[in-house]
Amino acid sequence: MTSPHFHFQKFSVRHTQSAMKVGIDSILLGGWAPFEMPGAILDIGTGCGLLSLMMAQRFPEAEIMGVEIDPIACEEAHGNFYRSPWSDRLQVIPGNALDLSEVYPGHFDAIISNPPFFSESLVSRDQRKSLARHQKSLSTETLLDLAGTLLKPSGSLSLILPHDHLPTIYAGLEEVDLFIDHMVHVRPLSIRPPHRIMLHLGRRSGDIKEYDLVIGPPKRRSDDFRRITDPFYRPSESKKGR
Repeated sequence: MTSPHFHFQKFSVRHTQSAMKVGIDSILLGGWAPFEMPGAILDIGTGCGLLSLMMAQRFPEAEIMGVEIDPIACEEAHGNFYRSPWSDRLQVIPGNALDLSEVYPGHFDAIISNPPFFSESLVSRDQRKSLARHQKSLSTETLLDLAGTLLKPSGSLSLILPHDHLPTIYAGLEEVDLFIDHMVHVRPLSIRPPHRIMLHLGRRSGDIKEYDLVIGPPKRRSDDFRRITDPFYRPSESKKGR
């Protein structure tokens, strides 16, 4: 059974109501995202609020907004924000992220997202989990277009996706003013092919910093994984490496 709370070094996350629980994907993305001291951060599909909380810890001057379409998850994120040390810099907005384009065009320095995926898999019986996991409410292409609208001219986007979504990313970038500058191929083990890809996109075209990152087996996580996640995991959780 999933524990109702996941305890990090500086905050705890309750994740009993959100469809998607605390997991490696978000922890890895939140620790890695190479933003440069952003002032305004948007977390699209915040769920229980984990990525927003990680941004608040990493960037002490930033104001962070999470947007979440599931009202129950939104309430859980609000509670997690309220109990955190950074409640004055965190807010969660209920509703569809697409609605922000009319209110916050060109507003954000940084956007982070662990978006819904598994668009080709079977639909979950739990409709709320289906909403979180399937690309019905916010496709990859739509997310890129939305980020192009909401980001400042100097803004950037970080996200994590299944590795086989990379062609979709390239197709979507043909329609927006965003360019990949960091690309990380995430492997569960060194002998396994990449299963996730982390991307950082900005407004300027240039060379792409591309490399592999191996997570490693439980209790023997790689040095690269630990370097990214150790500022957040408590020692006992770092060994588990969910």
